[in-house]
Amino acid sequence: MSAPYPGRQSPEPETQTGAQLQDPPSWGRTDPEYRGAPRHSQDESEETKSKLESNPPPSRYEQIEESNYIS
Repeated sequence: MSAPYPGRQSPEPETQTGAQLQDPPSWGRTDPEYRGAPRHSQDESEETKSKLESNPPPSRYEQIEESNYIS
């Protein structure tokens, strides 16, 4: 190879593995025992959001405004 950094180049097509040559991007497979529950990430996110101090309680004005629309 004539590249300045030959160690950083892709191997020749004849020596490439399936992951380099024919598998589509993001073709990674995860074994079932390593997968989380389907809603695990979303549940963790909601739990984290509820603990954040940046979510202040509603102000008095917001409560009044909300009561106007509910009634």
